[in-house]
Amino acid sequence: MNTRLCCALLAALASPAFAAVGEGHLFAGIVHESAYFLSGSLSYATPNGQSDAMTANARAAMLMPISCNGGNLRAGLNSADASYTGATVTLLLNGLATGSTCTLFGVVSTCSDTLHTFSVAAGDNVSLQISPALPQRPITNDDAEIEVKLPFSWRCVE
Repeated sequence: MNTRLCCALLAALASPAFAAVGEGHLFAGIVHESAYFLSGSLSYATPNGQSDAMTANARAAMLMPISCNGGNLRAGLNSADASYTGATVTLLLNGLATGSTCTLFGVVSTCSDTLHTFSVAAGDNVSLQISPALPQRPITNDDAEIEVKLPFSWRCVE
């Protein structure tokens, strides 16, 4: 085996699971209507993974394990509900809006904000805010009844 290749493989195996400094961490997921609350003016979502929309930011916030610069927000809307035709998605830091936001227009649309960034300290809380709130779905918990899906991603660079 080539010595360089062997050493490169060993170095890769010994590396921690975290991204290299400057490379960044990608957070992504999807939020959809919840069967457990009546719609209000805002919805909140955990900024990584799949979740129902929530009415309280405190329930959606993710505790950040690292310090980094957040941004590069991207979102999409796929709505089979003709009354839900757009939304504004904003990343929140410790419950306050960051400049990282984008607006979706239409039942099938995408948006991005690649300009605005914000500083995150280890221990900060990050969440997504969606306005207007996602609608409520029936309480049957049948995934086939989910009509509004909002996929998203954002990056945090150390």
